[in-house]
Amino acid sequence: MAEPKPSIFAYTNYRTYLEAMYHYYKAAERGFTYQVFSRRAGYTCPNFLQLVYQGKRNLTEVSGRRFSEALGHTPEECAYFLALVRFNQSKDSEEAARLYLELSTHQRYGRYHKLEKLEYDYYSHWYVPVIRELADLREFRADPVWIAATIQPHITPAQAKKALKILQKLGLLEHGPEGWRKSDLTVTTGPEVRSLGVKNFHRTMLRLAGEAIDTVPSAQRDISSLTMSLTWSQFERIKQRIAEFRKELMAMAESDERTDLLYQFNLQLYPLVAVAPQQREEEP
Repeated sequence: MAEPKPSIFAYTNYRTYLEAMYHYYKAAERGFTYQVFSRRAGYTCPNFLQLVYQGKRNLTEVSGRRFSEALGHTPEECAYFLALVRFNQSKDSEEAARLYLELSTHQRYGRYHKLEKLEYDYYSHWYVPVIRELADLREFRADPVWIAATIQPHITPAQAKKALKILQKLGLLEHGPEGWRKSDLTVTTGPEVRSLGVKNFHRTMLRLAGEAIDTVPSAQRDISSLTMSLTWSQFERIKQRIAEFRKELMAMAESDERTDLLYQFNLQLYPLVAVAPQQREEEP
């Protein structure tokens, strides 16, 4: 039985989609090659499709339209494909967030990515994972009004209510004999959406940390920093120690079932001089 044609709406990475389409046409059309596709798209480079889906070439608005036409897209599919190209190739996380919202408004997106949209919302709204951890407090109540007034900075009851729905739909909050508790499940959305959502979360938490300098008494916080000159070997060792320290803190925090306080711990290590391209690793 022939494999069904891949739907562009099932993808959040246009390169993965192009590779899937190549294998689909390779199986469905006798004699189909990279060169055949290049001719259809109006290119002389025989393996341009391969170079694009391998990440060695990017698409522009013009070349994206030519690819879309060669793939036989409908106007709706073309619009989604071009939005996906812009989203995947964006270098600015704020622009990428705007482009992702544009993608998610396509009518057929929700048919394939309903859970992924919830996972994006989990990462992108800082108070959603906070409320999940809040459920471990002894006095926790799944009451939007109570939650909104308890979290600092305060959120609205409507935001708290939406967050509770997201957590329940993702299975991250569960109801038992002792009331609502966080589950052991983790959020596992695709890399493109997860990376974007995590960036949104970190950006917000860094902003809140800055505000805490003025709004939280020094006895209730610990904010410090170090400026260091390092060798590359020292840098790698410090990264390893930070990872080990995070695991140690998580084990300590999970040693008691019910807690009294809810804290955010941020730890950053970033360069203060330009890093040579040959030394810079690709971002995951």
